[in-house]
Amino acid sequence: MSLKLALSVSRKIGQPHFGSLGAICGVELELDASILERDLDSFQKRARDAYGACAQAVNDELARQQARLAGPPVNGYARSEERVRANGTDNRSTRPATPAQVRAIRAIAGRQHIDLPGLLHNCYGVKTADELSVAEASHLIDDLQGAAHGEALTS
Repeated sequence: MSLKLALSVSRKIGQPHFGSLGAICGVELELDASILERDLDSFQKRARDAYGACAQAVNDELARQQARLAGPPVNGYARSEERVRANGTDNRSTRPATPAQVRAIRAIAGRQHIDLPGLLHNCYGVKTADELSVAEASHLIDDLQGAAHGEALTS
């Protein structure tokens, strides 16, 4: 009897103007089912090797995508000066972040020991999460959650 091991690795990097770059790699391996009973170390090594290969493929693809773009973002985030639209208006001219979004940003950043004031200043040109727009807050929450799944996040 055979055993199917399926795994995937995905990663998303924030880009200016609420965009993002993403890559995903998935792989399925067919193994002898008895490997779990007779050689667990071998099974775990095969899983780690497959995961490592997928993670490397995702990182390589994101690097390739970023190389095609002029001026990649700092630490996966748009610089504050990149937030100004072509018509000269600021992205914060829309609805402000909701209280729930602000609480979520503070909670996630706190759990991850992120310098939230520095991140907000460097990437959005604001002092507090309350100054973000709904769209900016949503984007930041997505990126902070992505960082919790293995992406380094420093400001």
